Amino acid sequence: MFGVEPTPDAGARQAAFQAVGAFGATTERVERRKEYRSPFRSYQWVAPRVGDRLPNPAQFEQYQCYDISGNGFSFLAPNRPGFRSLVVALVVLPEIIYMSADVVHCTEVIAYPSGCVEPAANRRARLAPLDGAHDGVPMYLVGCRFIQRLDGDLFAP
Repeated sequence: MFGVEPTPDAGARQAAFQAVGAFGATTERVERRKEYRSPFRSYQWVAPRVGDRLPNPAQFEQYQCYDISGNGFSFLAPNRPGFRSLVVALVVLPEIIYMSADVVHCTEVIAYPSGCVEPAANRRARLAPLDGAHDGVPMYLVGCRFIQRLDGDLFAP
């Protein structure tokens, strides 16, 4: 029938999985997120949150974000963060949106000037840098899940 893609039978699917495995690729779904994340290469403000206490404005530090979705965001940090809960101030002019979030993963990565990021383990296994002649910088990719939006008046001086 026109316009309908045929579904492979079980034998064909099994053969395809075996072929993919033979070349060292994975057939597992790598993406675990519930929602697609968009690139978000901008600097935003992050502060640790301890218990129910909100951070004061002086505790916010600027970090380069990597991606964002309705469920969370990630940012690059030079060191492994010493906190599991945070507040991010997303500057979306003309307003600032404050969100509480939890750190859900922290991965050692190599960040390249081109914006490419790869797990540090991949770089150690390869002889040449990912983006040509440029050496990357060791960083941590910190993945966060949004918890709730916070009232911005709580952070006003």
